[in-house]
Amino acid sequence: MLSQALWIAIKDIRLDWRTRREVLGLITLGVVCLLIFGLSFAGGHGAQKPTTAVLFLPYWVTVLFLLLLSTLWIFERERQNGTLSALILGCRDTSSIFIGKCIAYFVRHAVIQAVLMLLFLTFNNKMTLDTLGWFAVLNLLVTVAFTALGVLTSAMLTQSGVTGSLGGVLLFPLLIPVILAAVAAMEDSTLMTSTGFNNWIELLVAGDILFVAFPVVIFDKIIEG
Repeated sequence: MLSQALWIAIKDIRLDWRTRREVLGLITLGVVCLLIFGLSFAGGHGAQKPTTAVLFLPYWVTVLFLLLLSTLWIFERERQNGTLSALILGCRDTSSIFIGKCIAYFVRHAVIQAVLMLLFLTFNNKMTLDTLGWFAVLNLLVTVAFTALGVLTSAMLTQSGVTGSLGGVLLFPLLIPVILAAVAAMEDSTLMTSTGFNNWIELLVAGDILFVAFPVVIFDKIIEG
């Protein structure tokens, strides 16, 4: 199963590398969103400084928007290209499709978030070693949750014949708690409240395990419809 998953992941990563316009377009859109949020916050608060939670919330909202755009059409693209049936027939264990897609899109999302994270911290004068470290950990945990749920939802939408644009209705209730946990964890880390930060990290880790393990168990029933 792992070898098949790696083969699928490498295939998608190579496709992303050959067609870099989609990833570059998502990064450009993310930068524009961060600039708009930054200007609106600078103009709206005046001399009043926003709290840490308010400061980091626009970043997570931007990431949520970009990752929704990135993942909801994963299997629809395979279906339109006529490769979805071949992919299902060629894999002895269809769970390897889920794992392979998760690996490939995790790499894609990690690249996007790494660029946006560095730009966001630079724009807001928060580029310190501690902040960068905690922010990178939170990005890693959030990316795992977003990617796993996005791949699962994309498979469900494709097999049900529903267009990917409606996937946000399914994904938002699941992803909003992840965003809120990341915002609260970042605020606790900035305020040096290690107990609260550790609790949020444990919650995100538990969520990642659930969001990855559960789809692996049920993915064959979803993708084979």
